[in-house]
Amino acid sequence: MVLYDGDHGFLSVKLRDCQFFSGTQFVPTCLHWYPLWLFTWSFGYSSTTSDGSPYEKRVDAKGRVLSDECITGEVPFEIPKPWVWVRMESILEFINGRAYKKSELLTSGKYPVLRVGNLFTNSTWYYSNLELDSNKYCHNGDLLYAWSASFGPTIWSGPDCIFHYHIWNVKHSEFIDRTYLHWALLQDVLRVRQATTGSTMIHVSMEHMKPRFLPIPPLAEQRRIVERIEQLMPLVEEYGKFEDAREKLDTELPGRLRKSVLQMAVQGKLVPQDPADEPASELLGRIREQRRKLDAEGKAKLPKGGESVIYTSSDGRRYEKRMDVKGRESEPVCIEDEIPFEIPESWEWTRLENLADISGGNTPKKEQLKPVGNIPYFKVADMNSIGNEREMCSLAV
Repeated sequence: MVLYDGDHGFLSVKLRDCQFFSGTQFVPTCLHWYPLWLFTWSFGYSSTTSDGSPYEKRVDAKGRVLSDECITGEVPFEIPKPWVWVRMESILEFINGRAYKKSELLTSGKYPVLRVGNLFTNSTWYYSNLELDSNKYCHNGDLLYAWSASFGPTIWSGPDCIFHYHIWNVKHSEFIDRTYLHWALLQDVLRVRQATTGSTMIHVSMEHMKPRFLPIPPLAEQRRIVERIEQLMPLVEEYGKFEDAREKLDTELPGRLRKSVLQMAVQGKLVPQDPADEPASELLGRIREQRRKLDAEGKAKLPKGGESVIYTSSDGRRYEKRMDVKGRESEPVCIEDEIPFEIPESWEWTRLENLADISGGNTPKKEQLKPVGNIPYFKVADMNSIGNEREMCSLAV
C-alpha cells in the first residue's frame, strides 16, 4: 500500500510484509522491527501527481501497481505537508486476547485476567492458572485497545497479566511514539462516536479498524506533540470541571431564578414601595366586610373560630387574635415564630382562609368518564400539561 501526495510524491508503501515509512525502510518480524538493509532483497518506489490530492497505490511483491486511486473523500481532515496519512493495518498489529469460560475465571490464581471493565471502572479482578502463548500477556507500558462497549486505547500501567478477548494489544514500530499513537487513536475514537447516533452500544471489529486512517507526523514532531499535550491536559481537566459546573448551573438556573423572583415578589423586594399606595390593612378590612356580607347571604363561609387578625404589637412582635361576626375578640397569641420573613411596613400578614374558600374536588365513577361530554374533568396531571384541554376526559351528566 502506498500513500502519496502531489507535492511530496512517494510517502508510504507496503509490499506484503515489507514496510517503507517516512524515508526509513523496515520490516515487521514477530514483535520486533528491523531495517530493510539487513535482508538480501530490497525495493524502491516513487510516484508523484500534480493536483496535490492524496492518492493510494497498492503494489505487489514485485512492485507492480495493482491500483492507483484518489482518496480525498476518505481522509478525515487536512494535515501539514510533512505529515502522511497511513492505514492502521500498515503500521499496527492488533493482537487479540483470549476468550474465557466461566470456569476458567478464578477468584485467585497465578495470573490476573485483564477485562475491559478493569480498564475503566470495574475494580473486581479474576485470575487464571493457564499457561498461554507469550502474546496473550500484556506488560506495563503496553498500548491496549478495548474494542467492546466502553472502547478506546489506554497505555497499561499495571502488573503483567493475561488480557481478555475484548482487548487488543497494539504492536507498532519503534519509529512511532507510543504516547502519540495513544492520543491519535483516542482522537479516532471521537470520530467513531461522532459517526454513531443514538444509544447504540459500539463494538469495533478488527476488520473495521485495519483500514482506518491515522495521521503520522515526523518522529521528532510526534514527541513535541506529546510534550505539548501533557502540558495542556491538566488545564483541559481543570476547564472540564468548570464546564461541568457551568452546565449544571445552566440546568438549575431557570428553576433557581424562578424561585428567586417569586421569593423577592412576596417579600416586597421585586418592585419599589410607593408610600401613596393604600396600606394592606385597609385592603384586608374591605375584604373582611365583603366576606361577612357573603356569609350572611349564604355564599361563603367564615373560618371556624372567627376570622384571623394579625398585627404588630408595641413590643415589635406579631400577634394573632380571632374575631367572630359579632366583633368579639379572643385573647391574642404571639406568632412571631411562625412568620417566615420580614415584609414592608405597608404590608400585612394574613391567613389564606381569610382570603378564599378552599374546597376539594370530586372523583367521578369510571363509567361517568367519557371521551366526549358536557363538563371537562380536570385531573392533577392536567395542571402541568400544555394544551391539556385536548387531553382531558369529559364528565357525562
